Amino acid sequence: MAEPAERIDSEIDEKYGEFETDDGDLIVYDRDDKAAWIQSNTVTPVEQ
Repeated sequence: MAEPAERIDSEIDEKYGEFETDDGDLIVYDRDDKAAWIQSNTVTPVEQ
């Protein structure tokens, strides 16, 4: 049985953080592993 989308979204929100740099880059990071992060200067919305 699949988990409800709200629960999955909540778990993702707890596991990952994000912030924007002064240059406008987006950084997404793993709250549990500070060495795991992604930096991008391009953002594309995810369509569901």
